[in-house]
Amino acid sequence: MTNINSVTTTPILGLSDRLSNFPLQATKPDPQADLTGSDDTGPPPLQLTVVQPGDFTKTIYDQQMQAAAAVGQDTQSLAEYTAAAFQVIMAKRPDLAHVKFDFVSDQGSVKVVSDALSEKDRQWLEDQLNANSGLVDAMNSYNTDLGKVQALAAKANSENSTAAPLPPTRAIDGSVRFLALLQGVVNAERQVAWSPDETDTDGQGAPIDLASVSTYSLAGMIDAKRQLDALQNGNIISYMKDGRVLYGQRGDDDPYASAGAIGQAFLVDSSSNHALASWGLGQGPAVDRLV
Repeated sequence: MTNINSVTTTPILGLSDRLSNFPLQATKPDPQADLTGSDDTGPPPLQLTVVQPGDFTKTIYDQQMQAAAAVGQDTQSLAEYTAAAFQVIMAKRPDLAHVKFDFVSDQGSVKVVSDALSEKDRQWLEDQLNANSGLVDAMNSYNTDLGKVQALAAKANSENSTAAPLPPTRAIDGSVRFLALLQGVVNAERQVAWSPDETDTDGQGAPIDLASVSTYSLAGMIDAKRQLDALQNGNIISYMKDGRVLYGQRGDDDPYASAGAIGQAFLVDSSSNHALASWGLGQGPAVDRLV
C-alpha cells in the first residue's frame, strides 16, 4: 500500500507478473498486408458506375436556339459595319445621303439594288461597300448561319409527324435584302408600347423616335444604328407630359433577337409574301417604295 498526499493506493497484485508473460516486440509493417479489412470470405467491394447525363445541346430545339442567337449576333455585326461604312461613304458623297437603296449578297459579294440611283452611282456605291471586308464577312456569316436555321427547321419539321409541311424556300444568296432586314429589326422594336405622353432622347439629347426610322439610305441607316444603340444600352431619357423625367426606363439588351425570324421571311417562296408583311416590309426590289 502506498500513501501519496493522503491518497491511498493499493497495487494490483499479480498484474506485473501477468504482463511479463506477454513481452512487447517491435515489428515492421508487412507491405503486402491487406489494409482494407477485406478477406476472401467477406462481401465483394462496391463497384461504382458513372452515368453521364444526356447532352441537351444536341437536341433540335437547343440547336435551333443556338443558330438563331448566332444570326442575331451576325445582324448586330452587320449593322455596326454597315453604319460605319455609310459614315465614310456619306463623307465622300453627301449628295447620296438620302437616296434610297438596298443591298443583297451575290456569290459572296455585295450587290446594290435601287431604282433611285443612276447606274454609275449604283456601281460606285457597290464598289465602296465591297471594299469593306468587315461588312462583306458579316453579310456572308449571316447567310451561313441563316442556312443553319433553315436546315434545323426542316429537320425538326420532318421529325414531327403531325407538323404541316414547310412552304418551299428560295436560295439564301440574293434573297435577303440587308437594309430591309435591319428595318425589320427596327419595326420589331416599334411594337413595344411607347407612350404618346412621352418624348425620348438618347444621352446626348438626340431624339429617339423609332416610328420615323428608315434604314434605306446612308443617313437613315446611321441614325437607325444610333437609336438601336441607345435602346440596347438603356441610354434613353424619357420626358413625360406631367413633368417627370425618367432615365433608362426604355431598353432592350438584344434588339437583334428577331433577326433570324425576319431573315426566314425573305426565303418563303410566296407571291404575296405575307411573312415579310408581318414585319412591316415590302416585297422589293423597288426599295424606294418600301418605306
